[in-house]
Amino acid sequence: MSTSAITRAVAKAGSQQRLAELIGVTQGLVSQWVNGARVATRHFEAIERETGITAQELLTDEMAKAQKRAA
Repeated sequence: MSTSAITRAVAKAGSQQRLAELIGVTQGLVSQWVNGARVATRHFEAIERETGITAQELLTDEMAKAQKRAA
């Protein structure tokens, strides 16, 4: 399985805490995302701006997660 977009974003930021600081959320929320929780689309722009992980990559991952939940 390939690495998720949010995991790649964390790696580019340096840590969950650093990504959280950069985009204005808590480290706990970033941890939830890494562990499979839905990343709200309202955060995509900030994640892309701060890490270069595109909104399209994030959306693709979120769509795949939704499909798994629906199955």
